[in-house]
Amino acid sequence: MQNGDSTFGIPVLDPFIADKLFGFLSNVNVTGLSAYEVNDADFSIFTLKFNLDLNWPLITARANYSIKNNKNAKINGKGGIDVAVQDFKFKIVINFKIENGHIQINEIKPMNIALGAFDFHVLDLYKDDKKNAELSKMISDMVLKLINENQNVITNTSINIITAIFNKLMSKVNLGNLIKPKLI
Repeated sequence: MQNGDSTFGIPVLDPFIADKLFGFLSNVNVTGLSAYEVNDADFSIFTLKFNLDLNWPLITARANYSIKNNKNAKINGKGGIDVAVQDFKFKIVINFKIENGHIQINEIKPMNIALGAFDFHVLDLYKDDKKNAELSKMISDMVLKLINENQNVITNTSINIITAIFNKLMSKVNLGNLIKPKLI
């Protein structure tokens, strides 16, 4: 994650830095993505089954935002965002298949994500610091609740995205090239 992988077109992801993101965020900086702990990781070449259980103790993000506001609004429209995600857990079991000489995802079951804590702080959105603090607490609480109560929607959507990206990427890579040892 700290070096990327030019073979697969994967950029450096820790720290993840972007000048612009989603049209209203700038100077985005995310750290801690590569500081994960592997609780379990297992792949069986015979059953083509992959099991992964990861934990990120702390992921932090910082960005500036700029949103349009009307002149009568009691918001500034520009400021900063700080986010801290604690104890992010990710578990997944993937069953693969071989299709036309390429490894593809056949099924992902089960998949689970969980957060220990989500701490969100918006700075300077409102001209009133108390309102900024109230909004920050509300968003922090809502994110945890949304993840806990919408596990099926989150995992099903994630499974579809993971499967589509992986299968597209691997459709260009021959299985023989993956398992053939590279000579240095």
